[in-house]
Amino acid sequence: MFANRFGSTLSLVDKKSYTQYNYYTATGRPSNRFGGINFAALNKEDDTRSCFVSSHEQGCLVEIDFNSYHPRLIAQLIGYDFGTDNVYEHLASHYHNTPNPTPQQIESAKEGTFRQLYGGIQQQYLHIPFFSRTNEIARYLWKTAEDLGYVESPISGRRLMLSNHSDMNMNTLFNYFIQMYETEMNVIILNKIHELLQSHKTKPVLYTYDSILFDVELSELDYLLRGVVTKAIDLEKFPIKIKRGDNYKSLALLQ
Repeated sequence: MFANRFGSTLSLVDKKSYTQYNYYTATGRPSNRFGGINFAALNKEDDTRSCFVSSHEQGCLVEIDFNSYHPRLIAQLIGYDFGTDNVYEHLASHYHNTPNPTPQQIESAKEGTFRQLYGGIQQQYLHIPFFSRTNEIARYLWKTAEDLGYVESPISGRRLMLSNHSDMNMNTLFNYFIQMYETEMNVIILNKIHELLQSHKTKPVLYTYDSILFDVELSELDYLLRGVVTKAIDLEKFPIKIKRGDNYKSLALLQ
């Protein structure tokens, strides 16, 4: 089945496929490819993902997916608290000046928020506290980079160097900085997960930016959900969705 999907480029050993991560990219976000296959961008529409299944006789795949991850990471950096609110419902109430935004307004807020975060905060939205503070940190990072030639990760001290980019501007720098911060936060989470699963059959098998895929022995499913996940992730700051399926394409939301 693997050969039919990917041909001879796939690295396959004992029916297991392997990939390679490079954390030392210029953008701060790791690449995840091997043999010409980008595992972070496997097609969701065709059957490409259906050939990835659990290695356990009694097993399944489980994916944890961080909700509104970039806005919440930014909120942590700027000292903003979304609380238990849906991020885009929270912002929609500011966009539209209403305590009860409609589903259409919430969806519009989601689209608008990404435009603000990565295209630059427009003047008309600077009255919204989350955006005004985001604008402040973006300007601070840009000023620091202009003065020093780089900005440093608050976690590792790793530097994003202006000299590595010919077309850098304030918005691009901010985007890369958040991607770097996301990556290093996830490495901390993955380290905790590995520690908690050392003596277990269940293992994380794929990391893709705002989600982690696990190959789960069914007898350990409850431990993963109630023991590992709750200890490795601050679910109040970073709520998640959990999906389960027999293969990577069939993942469905757990209620």
